[in-house]
Amino acid sequence: MQASGSIIVTADDTTGALETAAACAAGGCPGIVVPHGAGRSVASTVPGQLVVVDLRSRHLPPDEAAARLRSIVEVVADLGAHKMDSTLRGNWPAEIEAIAHAGRRVLMVPAFPAAGRTCVHGVVHVDGVPVHRTAFADDPRSPVVTSRPTDLLPGAVSAHDLGAVRAALAEGVRIVVADAVTDVDVGALASYAAEHRDVVLVGPAAAITARVTARVAGRDRSRSTSIHRPAPLEPGVLVVSASRHPTAVAQLAELAALGVTVVRPPADARIEDADAVLARLAADVHDRLAADPAIRTLVVVGGDTTAAVIGRATVTVEGSVGVGIAVGRIQLPVRDRSTLLPVDRPLRLVTKPGGFGAPGTLVDVLHDALGSA
Repeated sequence: MQASGSIIVTADDTTGALETAAACAAGGCPGIVVPHGAGRSVASTVPGQLVVVDLRSRHLPPDEAAARLRSIVEVVADLGAHKMDSTLRGNWPAEIEAIAHAGRRVLMVPAFPAAGRTCVHGVVHVDGVPVHRTAFADDPRSPVVTSRPTDLLPGAVSAHDLGAVRAALAEGVRIVVADAVTDVDVGALASYAAEHRDVVLVGPAAAITARVTARVAGRDRSRSTSIHRPAPLEPGVLVVSASRHPTAVAQLAELAALGVTVVRPPADARIEDADAVLARLAADVHDRLAADPAIRTLVVVGGDTTAAVIGRATVTVEGSVGVGIAVGRIQLPVRDRSTLLPVDRPLRLVTKPGGFGAPGTLVDVLHDALGSA
């Protein structure tokens, strides 16, 4: 059981957890991101705070992903939302079934309008193109096979608006997939979910943030709704990425053109060895941090990369500096070069999903910290 007033959300990958917490913090509901396994203790000791549990389940076998989420649903009486990928990658069908089998109804809102993700007539689009016809269909670890969520959710129905959602749930449908094209659409659906404790909202960060904001507004109308921005980033930047998405590759090329060093896996690294490649990349990053105390800002692109680099550390999230881009603070265990013992290294952390943004996004975000003209 969670502490009274705590807000518990789950997420299937690390950048997703961080972007969700960042968007909530920007809206006046600050929180932390904790790794799977810490959720129970944190939920019982941090009343009144948003806690996003990073399940890191996207690339697990489906039954393991379902079990990981089920372990949270069974002990958190008021789990309000589960964050999934906005492009339908990952184990969301198994995770949604796990929620439904636990006796909860599911409202899936697979839309993130600010990032170009919409759902029309039950089909998820990225910038107007069905997602299975985009680069996400070629994702090396989690290729997208359909743009229609109900294809992978037995018994689920599509709903074109909030009225249809209400009707379907009233008729006993366990899982409803709702159309949404604008932020207003997403907000209305999230507010409905917030009013029904037995309904778990599943969707990208935009839907989850709207759900959390609706709950906070309903519980504490005195809380400020002004935008909270993180403090400026400091010089001393290390950029890390293993993402192969074309958007991330273009962003990193823009940084390289400015002479910024980007830590990446070897060019001949095989996707079949992804876990080992990420482990070596994380070890390289930690060695660089140990060798250079001037590094104060760690920028990580991609959820798998972020999970490998930060390990089991908890992130205190400060806010967002762009769609999907989270900023926080972390105490990262780094081996002291003189004693060879691990010491907590305080760092600012910036994270971004690989497929978000334009080619110049990272340059814009890091402009001041890099001292660019």
